[in-house]
Amino acid sequence: MHHALSQQNTTKINFICTFNKEEIKLNQNYYSDVIKDSIQFTVLKFYVGNICFSSVEQEVISLTEGYHLIDWEEESTRSLLIPGNDKASKISFTLGVDSLTNNSGAMGGDLDPTKGMYWTWQSGYINFKLEGKSPVCKTRKNEFTFHLGGYQEPFYAMQSLSFFITDKQEINLILDLNQLMQEIDLSKQNQIMSPSEGAVNLSKIVAASFKISEH
Repeated sequence: MHHALSQQNTTKINFICTFNKEEIKLNQNYYSDVIKDSIQFTVLKFYVGNICFSSVEQEVISLTEGYHLIDWEEESTRSLLIPGNDKASKISFTLGVDSLTNNSGAMGGDLDPTKGMYWTWQSGYINFKLEGKSPVCKTRKNEFTFHLGGYQEPFYAMQSLSFFITDKQEINLILDLNQLMQEIDLSKQNQIMSPSEGAVNLSKIVAASFKISEH
């Protein structure tokens, strides 16, 4: 019986990244209707943090502090097991690292600079990193590079997301890369690598490209 109880109090969050409704593999070509050409993703990494379950009335039921690095190269990072709650009707989390954490400088664990997601003390953490290739990019090797972050105004890039949930045991959060790439004209915009207005705007578009899938 004890096992069933512990199962009940754990929520599994799966991050699923898709292109044309197909779960992506890195370094594989996908055809984009929008650019009428192929696109491939070589790097996909992002931070999620401060995962909070709340009731419809916004009352906080449980909060898991700290940050998790989702790295598409490491399949084990795509799912998180966190303390869940049967009364929860809503999940919220941040996409990226908040200013308080950034002000503390580089940390350990998933926030260790060796993970390749830290710029400098001045610029802080990279919240979201997407790199890839497409013939429409007039760049060296047709590469695009989006490193989104920034924790100081006016370029505060962290985003807060929330979704209503019915399944308390397992939650699938889908990042629709096709929807994201539809918002970017790769022939004109193919590189963001420092805190900027462009990084903030694209961070908002990334956040809007997440959705929840109830199975």
